[in-house]
Amino acid sequence: MKLAVIGIGGIGGYIGGLLARAGENISYLARGATLEKIRTKGLQVHSDLHGSFVVQPRMITQDGSEIGNVDAVFVCVKGYSIETAYQSIMPMVGDNTLVIPLLNGVSSSRKLKSLLGKGIVLDGCIYVTSEAIAPGVIEQKDKYNKIIVGSENLDSKAETNLRQLANILQKSGIECVVSPDAEADIWAKYNFNCAFSVVTALYGINAGELRADSEKVQMVRTLAEETAKVAKALGISQPEDIVERSMKIMWVMKDEGTSSLKRDIQAGVTSEVEMFGGEICRLAAACGVKVPVSCKAYEALKRKIQG
Repeated sequence: MKLAVIGIGGIGGYIGGLLARAGENISYLARGATLEKIRTKGLQVHSDLHGSFVVQPRMITQDGSEIGNVDAVFVCVKGYSIETAYQSIMPMVGDNTLVIPLLNGVSSSRKLKSLLGKGIVLDGCIYVTSEAIAPGVIEQKDKYNKIIVGSENLDSKAETNLRQLANILQKSGIECVVSPDAEADIWAKYNFNCAFSVVTALYGINAGELRADSEKVQMVRTLAEETAKVAKALGISQPEDIVERSMKIMWVMKDEGTSSLKRDIQAGVTSEVEMFGGEICRLAAACGVKVPVSCKAYEALKRKIQG
């Protein structure tokens, strides 16, 4: 399959690096310092799961038209960049192209479907601890990774292509699950992020520091409960123990584990506060669900960012 990744940060760089290492026909869409660094020195990946390696993709460019139509493209930009990134994706997307958004939040697939107007936009999410520690340098921590992807009402050709893509990911070293209800899986991850990411970002702490503070642990639980209430009101399928699942992830993380939201706010760069804080409050208001702790935390995060 002819593959592409847009957004060579922690997620896109990790996926793209493993696919290139496996010898797949993978191209990167990047820009700026990341583009130049990979062109001259390759993409460096340092991984707890896979060791350290350096790879070059089949092509790296900032112009999607140079890559042309692909069989599948992984969209790994930040959620706030979708409205601009889709223009770069357009030249790579044909009628049968699988578009896999691996972004935070719960609205990425819907936005991409509306903006692109073509291709087969799937629902997807990824579980991995990975970040770009410098342009073209990816660091992956912990001993797990998993991509969950799927969509309702795929025709037989799209289903076959998706299964082939899942096999390619598996062979490259990434666990890939084709889910009959990927939207529910996205909301399961969102439940955790709306709780853990918000608390770690608000207080500037890591998982170990959070677990040592019973009040902050309770805040994580309350935020997860409020997110679950919104999902239920929207008719999203979720397990009865969804909150306990989110809490379990928090309890098993390494002490130094934290959220990208916390890192971005501390670094003073654009963050996904609207994705985790604002979106859940807006969805709650739209369906008449009260989420007071979520909205209070969102307002506090905005004040923190504004200084």
